[in-house]
Amino acid sequence: MLCGYRFKEIMGIRFNRNVVIKGVLCVVLVAALGYSFVAKSETKLLPFQGRLTDSSGEIISDGPLVVQFKMYDEQIAGRAVWEGEEQRLSVYNGLVSTVLGMKSSLAKVDFSKPVYLEITVDANGDDKIGLEDPPLLPRQVIIPAVYAVKAGNADKLNGYDWSDVFSKGDVQNGRISGDKLEDGSITSAKLANGTIDSAQLADKVADTKKIADKAVIHSKIMDGAIKRENLEASLVEIIDSLKLSEDMKIPPGMIVPFSGKKEKVPDGWLLCDGSVVSSQEYPDLFKAIGTSWGGGYTRDLQSSETKGNGDFNLPDLRGMFLRGVNGNKGGDCSDHDANTSTNIVSGGNIRDRVGSYQQSEFTSHSHRFAGDDYTPIATRLPDSWNYDVWSGGDGGGSFRTKPDPDYPISQETRSKNAYVNYIIKF
Repeated sequence: MLCGYRFKEIMGIRFNRNVVIKGVLCVVLVAALGYSFVAKSETKLLPFQGRLTDSSGEIISDGPLVVQFKMYDEQIAGRAVWEGEEQRLSVYNGLVSTVLGMKSSLAKVDFSKPVYLEITVDANGDDKIGLEDPPLLPRQVIIPAVYAVKAGNADKLNGYDWSDVFSKGDVQNGRISGDKLEDGSITSAKLANGTIDSAQLADKVADTKKIADKAVIHSKIMDGAIKRENLEASLVEIIDSLKLSEDMKIPPGMIVPFSGKKEKVPDGWLLCDGSVVSSQEYPDLFKAIGTSWGGGYTRDLQSSETKGNGDFNLPDLRGMFLRGVNGNKGGDCSDHDANTSTNIVSGGNIRDRVGSYQQSEFTSHSHRFAGDDYTPIATRLPDSWNYDVWSGGDGGGSFRTKPDPDYPISQETRSKNAYVNYIIKF
């Protein structure tokens, strides 16, 4: 507040009412001027108070008085920085008071610099300001107070008016609307980790151009956050084309031949090599096969068993042909030795159940021979595929047959075959 500037008594100018002005000018910049940074339009008001006396220093009588106010950038001559306004004031006990800027805006007046107020009163009493009413001289200087200027900057950032920044934002909660931010002005380095969650993002603002490659990993996505309606139509079509119905899903425990190396077994599958595994790690597989193929034991080359780090075995189908469980099937095409099947390791199934094994065997059969003595028969019989047959005495005993040298000899009887890796779904 600037108080104490008195209008000097003008001894050479008299009015019809013998009025001479002595005044006190009180100026409060910014806050007291009525400037509000919340309002959309800037409003500045300047309180004014003066004391009117006659030539002898006595206060004048009460009544109305027309007064004109203007502002200049110099004390003499200069340029008008405020064209001013006329006001009809009431004199009471010699005092007049008013507020400047109510009729003519003070918005363009720079109060950070000295401004000179020129006052003209109605000297001839015709209730108007004319050429017959000269201004009071000298003009009264309005000097900005240091604290008032600082207070004026209280609604600014670094001296700049920021009211427009928040005019559409949320001032109370410190939010700045997006249209006030320059495109690309906020980089990842300016954001603290964890400061932006879904509540802070407007719908559909984070497109693929705004997200760096490999920036969004599964741990950053909340369960259930991505729904079908959030996906592009083309992606939904692809997913639908790949989606398997419940009836088409591969069930745990299914065994299939795999033509790749054991190191290339696909995800979701295990090699059928008899390994010991845990039901806690593979609960769905254990629910399907249990201990059918073993109770968690391993067997070395000397057939000694040890308990493994698990509670059930995978099927061991290395070097094996698969055969269906016989069940209650009978007849020539059934397995007459089904109930002689055993297990490879302890805890596995035996007899006619999934997971049991059978060793290689040669079915009993007969051959026709000529004679019943020990005389070798050098010629092939018409209905026999054997050569060099010896009788075992008295038409019985043991007999030996020798294969045709064009067919290879092996330690097992087998058909032609090709190797694969059997794998099981878990």
